[in-house]
Amino acid sequence: MIRNMTNLVVLLGWLGAKDRLLQTYQTLHERVLGKKNKVHVIRYTSQNIDIGNSERALRLLNLIENKRIQVKADKIVFHIFSNG
Repeated sequence: MIRNMTNLVVLLGWLGAKDRLLQTYQTLHERVLGKKNKVHVIRYTSQNIDIGNSERALRLLNLIENKRIQVKADKIVFHIFSNG
């Protein structure tokens, strides 16, 4: 028996991005990847410049790992945006 894959998509928004704009890309991933597979999405956007903030980066990595375990993700897809 072939089981469907579970994908975890991590959308990293550009500085100051509105969550509703990232929702557009979430919908796109759900449509494209979700035709044959399960899709779970994490949306994250920084609202200030925090270059080198290792605590925030570690929290984000822990969030991704916990979600990966929770949904039993087979694959993680990173979609990273920038405004520069």
